[in-house]
Amino acid sequence: MNRYVPSELPQLVVEDVTRAYGQIARFWRQKSHAKVVAVTGSNGKTTLKEMIASILSQCGKVLATKGNLNNALGVPLTLTRLNDNYDFAVIEMGANHSGEIASLVAMAEPDIAVINNVGEAHLEGFGSLQGVAEAKGEIYAGLKADGVGIINADMPYGELWEHILGARQQIRFGLQQPADITALDLQLSITGSHFMVRLDGVCHFISLPLPGIHNVSNALAAIAICFALKIDPEAIVKGLAAIKSVPHRLQLRQAVNNALIIDDTYNANPGSFRQALQTLMQFPGEHWLVLGDFGELGPESASIHQQLGRDAKAAGIKKLLTVGQQSELAAIAFGENAQHFTDKTALEAELKQTLNSDVACLIKGSRFMKLDQLADVLAVGGDA
Repeated sequence: MNRYVPSELPQLVVEDVTRAYGQIARFWRQKSHAKVVAVTGSNGKTTLKEMIASILSQCGKVLATKGNLNNALGVPLTLTRLNDNYDFAVIEMGANHSGEIASLVAMAEPDIAVINNVGEAHLEGFGSLQGVAEAKGEIYAGLKADGVGIINADMPYGELWEHILGARQQIRFGLQQPADITALDLQLSITGSHFMVRLDGVCHFISLPLPGIHNVSNALAAIAICFALKIDPEAIVKGLAAIKSVPHRLQLRQAVNNALIIDDTYNANPGSFRQALQTLMQFPGEHWLVLGDFGELGPESASIHQQLGRDAKAAGIKKLLTVGQQSELAAIAFGENAQHFTDKTALEAELKQTLNSDVACLIKGSRFMKLDQLADVLAVGGDA
């Protein structure tokens, strides 16, 4: 607390509550012998965290960030749960301005750190993609001297991150560029993927029950991390096969009138939009898109939303339905077969009336748009 409050409860009064909480978390982490993995990136942090935790749980007790409690309060909340029972901790770290990840890494003192990707997220705080890459790179700067940095070889910031890591060990993963960990004989389907991965010269078959090529990249990052931890490859295979979809993140759901919805409503940025759009187009039938506003895009927000509409048209979206002031710009850019709604009630009524068994519909928007509520209303029963 930053001031005394009349109470019989014991109180610790400090000048800066957030800073003090972080110092307590760092002390708690230093008492632990658990191996700590730090995860950041623009898209897919939570899914990657869950993949890592699923693998590590095959061979020890794992503490992982709950949900996406990944900020200056969420990270210490997780770290203060560490005790001698845990063998591993997987800590998700988010940021919307420079210096934020540096402070989180100082608390967590990770043994291994990964940036799974860099995209157009939180541009309002970082200014540019280069700014995002530099801010995310703080996760490598805070690694222990004997720590391992996991680098996405498909990102154009490898030289920057290599410089930050210096003499620390580096392991690269990727799908397009040469990498230590890559997918061989990759086969994609609407429900997941199959591929081979070579570890220490031996190939292992991976079955991943999550759709999308981006999730293959996430899986490669998880494999690289667990390889650095010297985890048994059989645990890697079993852990990835056991992964469940994270609610509201490319979640396939049965909907009204026997339609299929792809619920990707937890949050949004242009990079995750392109990934979700690519996943949608793998499904048979008509492809519809429900689009809400994307936040924290700074002065480029209008032009980016217009580009979302053009991208949807170019991808072959049959029908675009938008809600939100910025998303109206996407509808205008899309042109014919776009409908804009001023509120979610009217949008819900339209979807209930027009969705049908021939439709696969992606629902996407930033968290503040609360499109998860729309997806919940439209969904019937369990996952598709």
